[in-house]
Amino acid sequence: MNRRQEFLELAKKHYAADMLIKATYGEIEQGQFKGCSVGCFLYDIKGDKFDVVDKHQVLADWSGLPVWLHHLQDTLFEGLPNGDSAKWHVQLAETIAGLPAEYDWQAAMHRVHVAILRVSYKTAGKSKSVVETVIDLHERAGRGEPLADELWSAARSAAESAVRSAAESAVRSAAESAAESAVRSAAYQEIRDAVLIAIAKPE
Repeated sequence: MNRRQEFLELAKKHYAADMLIKATYGEIEQGQFKGCSVGCFLYDIKGDKFDVVDKHQVLADWSGLPVWLHHLQDTLFEGLPNGDSAKWHVQLAETIAGLPAEYDWQAAMHRVHVAILRVSYKTAGKSKSVVETVIDLHERAGRGEPLADELWSAARSAAESAVRSAAESAVRSAAESAAESAVRSAAYQEIRDAVLIAIAKPE
């Protein structure tokens, strides 16, 4: 069994055993382990020594997958509604298992960024031009175009400024937190779908 297939079989095992919970890498109660998406794999790899430093890198070293993918795996697991998060754990593994042996993960990283940014664009408000700029950079990089560091640096600075502005707006509208929570859940679900397509079906 290759490592990607093993990754899938373990994901299915975690799901079937109801091991997946959010907000903790792992805990053992009455001899039963429960943990997040990354934590469950670490428990399989490291046993009761699962609480390691650089958790995502340890998993990447074992899986042969890029560390950014495991960070994304973790973030979406924590952001999706209960139930959907456990399904995501298996959906990602199924998508990875179906990829060709020789797969361009660098190009995939750019496609995934584009997919996430396209979802974000809908609610970007005054920051839409910043999002468009970063989407353009990732699309060009995904096609193999060499881009100067200065372009990425300028886009990063603009994005950081936009994030600060968005954070200030969020504080002002904190009274609408229940509605924001519903919108956030829907956004995570849309991002999940977009990410799976971006990984499975290269453009």
